[in-house]
Amino acid sequence: MTSNNTLIIINSNTDISLNLDNYNNYVYSINNGTLVNDNAISLNSYKKFHKIAFNIRNKYIEFIGNFNQYFKNNYNFHGKNLFYFTDVSAKRTEYIKN
Repeated sequence: MTSNNTLIIINSNTDISLNLDNYNNYVYSINNGTLVNDNAISLNSYKKFHKIAFNIRNKYIEFIGNFNQYFKNNYNFHGKNLFYFTDVSAKRTEYIKN
């Protein structure tokens, strides 16, 4: 599956512009700055972010589920491969500055 859409996560105190040829650049800012490109769509609206997440939920679940093939082992917890309890499924809050 190919797409002309890109998710960009920005941790900047200033607005920035990038040379991107993608159709849509979805931007989530974890600081004050943002992407100022014409084709940048801010996801900092929680309503917009949740709507997009809901629309791609099934594709994302399938994408993550396919990783399991690389982690075949006998290590499981309540029938679930321990892979699902790693960084892929965990929130990565250590990068967010308060």
